[in-house]
Amino acid sequence: MASLTNLKGLKLENNEISDISPLASLTNLKDHLYLASNEISDISPLASLTNLEWLRLGGNEISDVGSLASLTNLKWLTLDNNEISDVGSLASLTNLKSLSLDENEIEDVSPLAGLTNLGVLYLVDNPLSRASITTHIPAIRASGTRVVYRTY
Repeated sequence: MASLTNLKGLKLENNEISDISPLASLTNLKDHLYLASNEISDISPLASLTNLEWLRLGGNEISDVGSLASLTNLKWLTLDNNEISDVGSLASLTNLKSLSLDENEIEDVSPLAGLTNLGVLYLVDNPLSRASITTHIPAIRASGTRVVYRTY
């Protein structure tokens, strides 16, 4: 990966990848990183990719998204079909325009209320709490965000 340090975008979807540690050195990645439909559980190597604007991680085995908190330039983030329950660390991603969290284990969406640039939030098939449905989602919608959800 040393010779790829000026790479602006990378697509590695559907490859059964589990170790993404070599990607940590690609700090010039800006346009996109597509890692959907792999076998990734540890996304901590992505914390250094602070220029990244588009990240697709759907269809993996991710439960901890804490390392994404440093990716404050993200505008589009897809995390659907994972094992995520805590979205608190995503509150720092204030430049997000689109956030997809379908098919996870999310109950509490209150940390997402501060994402005022968000145009659309997908929460389909999560075990959303009553407070999320009756209080937090209406508050998120009040800021102009389109929220799509259906509980199971």
